[in-house]
Amino acid sequence: MTLIVEPPPDEALDAEVIEKARRRQRRQWGSAAVALTAVAAITLALVGGGGRGSAFGANTGSSGEVRWAARVATLSVCVTHGGGVKLLQGAPDQALLSILGVLRRPATPADALPSSSHFLMGGFPGEQVFVHYIRRARTAFGRSWYVIPARFNGCALGAPHEGIILFGFGALGGGGGGGQTAAVIEQHGMWGSTSGGTGNPPGITYFHGVLPDGVATVTFQYPAGKVGGFSRQTAGSVTVVGHVVNNVAVLAVPRAGGQATQDVTVTWRAADGKIIKTFNGL
Repeated sequence: MTLIVEPPPDEALDAEVIEKARRRQRRQWGSAAVALTAVAAITLALVGGGGRGSAFGANTGSSGEVRWAARVATLSVCVTHGGGVKLLQGAPDQALLSILGVLRRPATPADALPSSSHFLMGGFPGEQVFVHYIRRARTAFGRSWYVIPARFNGCALGAPHEGIILFGFGALGGGGGGGQTAAVIEQHGMWGSTSGGTGNPPGITYFHGVLPDGVATVTFQYPAGKVGGFSRQTAGSVTVVGHVVNNVAVLAVPRAGGQATQDVTVTWRAADGKIIKTFNGL
């Protein structure tokens, strides 16, 4: 069975459902803030001891301990000073601009982020956004999806680098992520997913991804087998085809958990239907 997936139009959501989702989101962010504060306290205690044998002492021991101390010191700075989103006025790296046409088009008023975005996007410590290159790519499954080039200082996503964030904002709040480099996007694309929770039926996973120029459709092909996640059901083989709009694809697949991300064959096709590449797993 083949499903050609075009995201449905935005639908009005019940106000009570929206408010419940927002309350849950506020609780989650509150818990995250408490956890972050605890990490900061522990880190500062570890790093701030001073003296001999401490992270900044004269005798730190083996090279492994020195590297560990340096990493803890960096984490301390990230936790205490790196929160929130910083704005960059320049342009992102040419490697990103060369593979993502959505970043090369002129900005329009529609590209402005919602007022809640600064709060919602503060998840990557040290994140620096190229504010003049934020682009609204499309609307799908009740969210407006934005491609956001950013620089990461190494606090949360490995070595310092420039990459892409894909974030969706809608009536139930925001969701997304990323941070992948141009090289990774060219190789496999950049994918995130959500399943379960408000508005997500059991056994259904929503994928959102960034694809390089030239990819017109992306196909997820699943064999017959278990639906996955919390569902005990089985299903026949299925192929889900999503259209790429402004370098962004959004698909809903009838699989969950590992069955959604591991038991999948992904195919990229050009506008003329020619296969660009095929690979297994996400």
